[in-house]
Amino acid sequence: MKKQGKFGSSRFLRDRDAGAPREASDSCLCERGKPADEPESPPPFSNEIRPAMDNEGDKINLVAAKCRLRYNIILFMNIFLSRLKQHRILILLNALYAAAGLLWIILIPYNNAPDENTHFRYSVEFIIQHHRLPVWGVDDLERFRHALSSYNQMPALNYLLYAAAGALANKLCGLEIYLGARLVSLAWGLVFLNFLFLAARQMCGSYPNALIAAAGVALIPQVFFSFCYVNGDAHSLAIAAIFWFTLVRFLSAQATIELRRRGRDAAALPLSIANGRARASVPAVFLKSFDLNTIFLGAAIGLLFSAKYNYYIYFPCMAGLLARAALRRAISWKAIGKLVIASAVLSLLVSGYWFIRNYLLYGNPLPILMSEEFFRGIGLAREIHPVNRGISLASLGWLVQQGFFGSTFDSFFAVFGYLNVGFHNVVYIILQFIVPLIVFLFMLDLIKTGDKAALTALGWLIVLVFTVIAMHVWACLTYDYQPQGRYNFTILLPVALYTGWAITRHPSLRVHAVFFMIMMAWLFTVSNILIVRTYSAPVEFSIAAAGADRQFSASDRSLQKAERIEKNYYATGQTALGGSRPPEFLRVGLPDKFMARYRDFTVELETDKGVVTNDWSAVPPEELADAVFNKQLAALEVCGYDSSFILPLRHIAGKVKSVKIGCQVENRRLYDLDK
Repeated sequence: MKKQGKFGSSRFLRDRDAGAPREASDSCLCERGKPADEPESPPPFSNEIRPAMDNEGDKINLVAAKCRLRYNIILFMNIFLSRLKQHRILILLNALYAAAGLLWIILIPYNNAPDENTHFRYSVEFIIQHHRLPVWGVDDLERFRHALSSYNQMPALNYLLYAAAGALANKLCGLEIYLGARLVSLAWGLVFLNFLFLAARQMCGSYPNALIAAAGVALIPQVFFSFCYVNGDAHSLAIAAIFWFTLVRFLSAQATIELRRRGRDAAALPLSIANGRARASVPAVFLKSFDLNTIFLGAAIGLLFSAKYNYYIYFPCMAGLLARAALRRAISWKAIGKLVIASAVLSLLVSGYWFIRNYLLYGNPLPILMSEEFFRGIGLAREIHPVNRGISLASLGWLVQQGFFGSTFDSFFAVFGYLNVGFHNVVYIILQFIVPLIVFLFMLDLIKTGDKAALTALGWLIVLVFTVIAMHVWACLTYDYQPQGRYNFTILLPVALYTGWAITRHPSLRVHAVFFMIMMAWLFTVSNILIVRTYSAPVEFSIAAAGADRQFSASDRSLQKAERIEKNYYATGQTALGGSRPPEFLRVGLPDKFMARYRDFTVELETDKGVVTNDWSAVPPEELADAVFNKQLAALEVCGYDSSFILPLRHIAGKVKSVKIGCQVENRRLYDLDK
């Protein structure tokens, strides 16, 4: 399109400057007193022609503006669509994470995940109700007497976010507070997924390899399960991903600066400190944002102090990487000094409050390390104490006899609930065979390459893995026996980053990483099916009444569906008990589609003299079938398929007309777990 001037088109201006004649009406010329055959151009700034030229120019400028707008929109859409196409697999993975996460959050009942009630009740719910932080050993006294800890001594940043989101979701959307809090875990999951991918891509410089490494870890069902309930692992995993991304980015930027200072070609710079081969250079933006990289890593270190204590293993890992980089002149000691200062300041600002508060309240920034003398000193009597078996061959033998390593391995990949929602044993036998085989073949092919840098890094990675496992073993033998794979999740990010880096250096290794990713995708798919099977079935009780002969007719049984009232509390409607004679016995059949613990079980009886709630301490259940009654908890633990009990009604004053059942459903699982 030709450029337009103030007075119209460029053609008009050229004609005017060349003195070209223009058509004019006779009337216009007569008004000037000149013959019609002697046309004369009006002055360039004639008042008569200015409006006409301005109108024409405005129209042409408007058309040009519309064309430019349309062009910019089309350009933006093309760029947007190309970015979507480039990142379509990552976007699909995010959508899968979000959709499956919402499904699990809705289906899994409250407190059917490890320690969710402890995290929620004594921290999140307490903050919402009392508008302050709980005091360890005081506000959680009930829990403290029956468990080693309630997590109130840990940094509460995670719980503050849970509380804020839960309260906001309840106020704006009417969601139960625990559901709103669970959404924070899902958000942490998306942060973990994307920052893990960014860290892997920064490490290896290859988009496909970074995606393979990130997806292989993110699709581990047990990792995904952490992002579907209130806990401390979701927060810690997400922060760990942010930490490793900022660390790799910081090292890459500093290496670029050092190479350019020495006058070397930055195009030969590897994207990771451990890589000795030349690849694409770091974008120049890193040079301009050197201080920002230091600040970002310092902030990530500050956040890491608010994670679970076992994630502190990353600090010596970071120190080792920085020292190695400095000795190889890939980073200056001055830059490390700046990082130390930034980390100290930002750690104090981000997480320092929690440790200062712990010191002022308990005399120790890490109260969990205090001995039993502390609890006796404050007069706190606990009914449970640390295991404290010590470290010896005998204690290690005991650990093996308990099936520690098998349980830890299985729950590292896919055992849900309270370690009681899982697959057929064949699935775990396959996992125990194939996963070590993939690792072995990967290491064997890597050894064949003779890559000293990769083998050295692998050696340090193996040291880290065994250190994490040793820490878990030590905690189980000296503090609390917990054969759960989630305590070893700290190895996931270093393993994923190393995998992406190694398969970029040696594409022949990619087949092992791809096979592992496919296996995890399959396990993730069947895990979704397992969750639906376990938690989608309704809670239904069968109710029947009988006289003194205890003859319960199958035709008289009434199947009553219990509706969820709050959290994991279910209640049936009123069930009428017919018959001409008052019933003397009540038979209650527990749901037969799954096994569970029915806690705080109440039987509300409506009589002609009022409503009576059964007192289990005075009238316990009789003739329990495939069920065990816990008198202290007023709970029924199902241990077989057709579970039921009989409740005597002879002590009830008046005629019983209807019955209503209520209970909390915990430890829900399928029957075929141990087959």
